[in-house]
Amino acid sequence: MTRVTITIFGLAFIVLLCGAASAAQINVNQTGWWNATGDTTFHAINPGQIQAAIDNATAGDTIYVWNGSYNENVDVDKKLTLVGEGADVVTVTAASSNDHVFRVTINYVNISGFTATGATGTNCRGIYLYYVQHCKISENNASGNYYGIDLYSSSDNTLTSNTANSNEYGIDLYSSSDNTLTSNIANSNNYGIHLWYSSDHNTLTSNTANSNSDNGIWLDSSSDNTLTSNTANSNNYGIYLSSSSNCDTQHNTLTNNIANSNNYGIYLDSCYPSNSKTQHNTLANNTANSNNYGICLRYSSDHNTLTNNIANSNNYGIRLDTFAINTPSDNTLTNNIANSNSDDGIYLESSNNNTLTENTANSNKHGIDLCYSSNNNISCNWVHNNTDLGFYLRSGSTGNTIANNSIIANGVVQGDGSYHWQFENRQPSDVNTASNWWGTNDETRIDASIYDQTYHASYGEVTTSPRLDGPAPCAPVPELPTIALLAVGLLMLAGYVRIERKKDE
Repeated sequence: MTRVTITIFGLAFIVLLCGAASAAQINVNQTGWWNATGDTTFHAINPGQIQAAIDNATAGDTIYVWNGSYNENVDVDKKLTLVGEGADVVTVTAASSNDHVFRVTINYVNISGFTATGATGTNCRGIYLYYVQHCKISENNASGNYYGIDLYSSSDNTLTSNTANSNEYGIDLYSSSDNTLTSNIANSNNYGIHLWYSSDHNTLTSNTANSNSDNGIWLDSSSDNTLTSNTANSNNYGIYLSSSSNCDTQHNTLTNNIANSNNYGIYLDSCYPSNSKTQHNTLANNTANSNNYGICLRYSSDHNTLTNNIANSNNYGIRLDTFAINTPSDNTLTNNIANSNSDDGIYLESSNNNTLTENTANSNKHGIDLCYSSNNNISCNWVHNNTDLGFYLRSGSTGNTIANNSIIANGVVQGDGSYHWQFENRQPSDVNTASNWWGTNDETRIDASIYDQTYHASYGEVTTSPRLDGPAPCAPVPELPTIALLAVGLLMLAGYVRIERKKDE
């Protein structure tokens, strides 16, 4: 090794040592701040102990704040790590309620272990990241502010295990991308977690947004985000996507989320292609139970994919409808479960060109209900034990393909073994329902189970031939309890019919 090389390595080592030595810890308590060695104590009255420590710190330092209450508006304009002894014992209250508690204006800042409260003025924040990147905000409590935690035009930041309760907005992202939110709690706000104009790879995982007066998780004009394993219960809207679609390559993905006991569980509003381009929001393996509406797509929500979702015990399980000129269309619903809803399992109103396949709609009032909905492909579904109707077509629902479905024991069983009603066509247009399984091969019973022109002169005729002679192979296989109940029901029916025949002898 040459002398020059040795000299270069030596200088580099000295630089590293100097860099390591330059990072220091500064301690703060309610009376002042001091350096890590304890050799010198500096008491600060104004602007406040934490702010004074920041003002006298060097980039790369760590500021450790001991337990206590602090009244400050803190500006962080250096690359620092701020560590509170714990959010349960360190409270920073805004000295001015019309200013932010913590305002971060530089990259690579870490803040953890604080309660930030009292920024109640309009648009004031507990923790505010303003045009910054690569910050880590963790294990803080940002409650009792206008915004709990707010990211403004900020990217590549991480929010982990924070609590943001009892604010106007719990956690808010505006025009921000590539941020990661994990295991945060945003409860009892007006809006829990809000993304607006925030597209491009924001990831929300295992967050909780419950009991917010309006929206639990709200994506407003925000595309290409991923929501996984979040919980949004007991809000007005659990998970709400509004105008959240963009172009061919940008879409939101919602997977394994829970949205129960809301007015609307998962709600897509005006999620349609911009500039006539298709977009695809994907909803997979989500649970939306005990809501008024389980999963609802409205106002021209197009080209979305719903797969393996559960929407049980709602008023409406899965609903596609509109009050606008354009209709929800070209959506695909596959392998969803919509059971035990008090009205419709799956309901389409003014919704065209959708594909419903391999879904289960059991034990609702109506299994699958179409109103002003045309040219839909409804195939390979299991529609069973709905109290009033299995299929319900009304008011201009034409050109639909209804085939290879298992339509079994819907309505009320009659003395002749038929059910009133397996299928009702409450419209003047004829309907072709060839190649379905009706739970029996008895043509008389099948015909008696269908409410159409036979019973009402103004309704169209329903054609059932040719029919399947067994359950549709492509339809989902129900769980064992469902099969057992069906078998018991058929045995009871057979016994009932046998008794009636003996009476007639």
